[in-house]
Amino acid sequence: SISAMVGAGFSLNANPDYPDWATLLLDAYQEMHPNTPPRKRFEAKAKYLRRQLDYIRLIGEPNVAEEYENYCGTREALDLYIENHILNVDDSKTNLKTHKELLSLDWSDIITTNWDSLLEDSRNLTEYALVTTAKDLRSRNRKRIVKINGSIRSEEERNKKSYNYDGCYDHLYLITKKDFANYNKNHEDFSNFMKIKILENTFCLFGFSGNDYNFRYWVKELKRTMTKGGETKNPNPIFLFTLEESSDKALLQFYKNNYIIPINIFKFYSYINNINYIQNVYGIA
Repeated sequence: SISAMVGAGFSLNANPDYPDWATLLLDAYQEMHPNTPPRKRFEAKAKYLRRQLDYIRLIGEPNVAEEYENYCGTREALDLYIENHILNVDDSKTNLKTHKELLSLDWSDIITTNWDSLLEDSRNLTEYALVTTAKDLRSRNRKRIVKINGSIRSEEERNKKSYNYDGCYDHLYLITKKDFANYNKNHEDFSNFMKIKILENTFCLFGFSGNDYNFRYWVKELKRTMTKGGETKNPNPIFLFTLEESSDKALLQFYKNNYIIPINIFKFYSYINNINYIQNVYGIA
């Protein structure tokens, strides 16, 4: 009764070159704002790039993506930009060990907001069905990898110039503010699926930060579902696996208000090792 939800950060386990949303949009931002000067004449390049990434995160990646779509004049330009940046990641560095270990656990389903193909490349074909369109949700004889934000096109699809996501022929990948605002309408079946999963399952979230736009969007959907018709007494919790603990009081209150339990991976790992050590030393089963 537990489902995993996988975000962009998890792809770094397979290849450190996979970008988060801000890094993905850095080239687009620099193309739109080529004359943005460093704060100081001799500001180091790395520090300057970090400042630009912080600014992208501040104004919101979906807003930057939408600005780029308007700047280029077509949605195709944005989608192909995303596709090229994902496909240009050096595959020679890719190691799917962690992805395969994740899939070896007995999840109800694995849901991902990622466009890359790392999860499906790691799966046992007889165990996991790949769902890239809501029509495929009708098959439930196997566990599923469900891609709710779009999926990178295969070489065959690119050669055929196939261009649609979940029956919508005006975009391939969800990323803009407009995409998310219209998700319930344009991808109603996927949206309903998520609401049902939230009611049915506990969720474990990997590769999301507390400030991640995808994360906050689905948490908002969770709260909308769980509080519909009155407050729910026993909602299914969301376990958010993080690399560091936050001291942000507002963020911690956000977690509390939305049934989210953050778990620091390093502390959890240390706890498990200590338990194993005690069991080995004292012979405790």
